[in-house]
Amino acid sequence: MIFSLIGPRGAGKTTISKRLAELTGWPRMATDEWVEKIDGRRPALIIAADGLDTYLRLEKEAFAACLADLRERMTNAPGVLFDVGGSLILAPDVREELRRIGEVVYLQAPPEILAARLQPENPGLLPAEMRRLIAERDAHFLETAHLEIDTHDLGIEASVTVLMNWVAARCGICEFRPE
Repeated sequence: MIFSLIGPRGAGKTTISKRLAELTGWPRMATDEWVEKIDGRRPALIIAADGLDTYLRLEKEAFAACLADLRERMTNAPGVLFDVGGSLILAPDVREELRRIGEVVYLQAPPEILAARLQPENPGLLPAEMRRLIAERDAHFLETAHLEIDTHDLGIEASVTVLMNWVAARCGICEFRPE
């Protein structure tokens, strides 16, 4: 089964998916990591140098590459964790595909917290910008998700615990074999 983590930047998708991969022993995929493989630069650098349109094109390309790899990895593991870039949610075909391939978890936090978490990488990011992004995308995140978790209220470890229990309930007989 594929478990996709969606949400805005700074919500904890990468941290939580890495922790879940450690605990379950399952493979993990991330669209941002694929963007970096394709282009050689981190997403923030691509956006700064070439603009958002270039990044969005690369993100869609990365999503397609991840889907192909996810299907291959499913043959060797009972589950796969998929960390999905936040702007992909704007595409209706992506939302439909995420729901079709498995379970979707929306990780969220207040805009002020998201902006603060992202300050080291994006020093000019303001809470107002995060509020605008969330307002633009929240309905899509909610429409796509099977479960919502506020990572600020729970914290990372409690969010991981909630997700482990939720994943175990969805898998039924899934066994976790940490590496």
